[in-house]
Amino acid sequence: MSADELRARLVALEAEHAALRAELAAFQAAYRRTLDEPNARLRSVRERIAALLGDPAPPPPARPGAPAPVSGEELRALYRDAAKRMHPDRVADGPGRRHAEAFMKRLNTAHAAGDAAEIRDLLRQWETSPFAADGGSPATLRAAIEAALERLRELRASPGVKLMERWLQASLEGRDLLAELRQDTLAALADERARLAELLGREPARG
Repeated sequence: MSADELRARLVALEAEHAALRAELAAFQAAYRRTLDEPNARLRSVRERIAALLGDPAPPPPARPGAPAPVSGEELRALYRDAAKRMHPDRVADGPGRRHAEAFMKRLNTAHAAGDAAEIRDLLRQWETSPFAADGGSPATLRAAIEAALERLRELRASPGVKLMERWLQASLEGRDLLAELRQDTLAALADERARLAELLGREPARG
């Protein structure tokens, strides 16, 4: 394949990855609207029970597809590396410089938002552009395609996407999976409130 064909393949893979991430983000928003509040109440009751029993507090429930957090130093190091590679001063010609300036604006926005995943995406896009240090050579593009395929496989296999797929399948069956999960959480909350009331020697709270 020519460099142009490799680049087109890479663009298609990155677009597919971006589309799946966007679908997952929309699902995560629906998940938070439906389950964050009952999960917070359930966690509060469980923390009170743990305190009464002298047990360590239970960890907070993981949101589906939530990215792994990075430290401030990791984020700064990632930003510095990306800025060094795509800085406009490293590009001599006019179109390349404008391209680099646009990337730097997006990079600064991602850094201000603390979005490490977006910084990594920008860096991958830059390294395979015609204005990167090696001009987006075929070898670099082939390696980038393999990496893009692996990222896509990892995202498809992630717990968040798997839950989203269950949600979509339930929708096709006329069911609301998030509503079902909310009811399960509320049932667990009632059980834990009864347990707390027993520990405190009083009637369980309602609501």
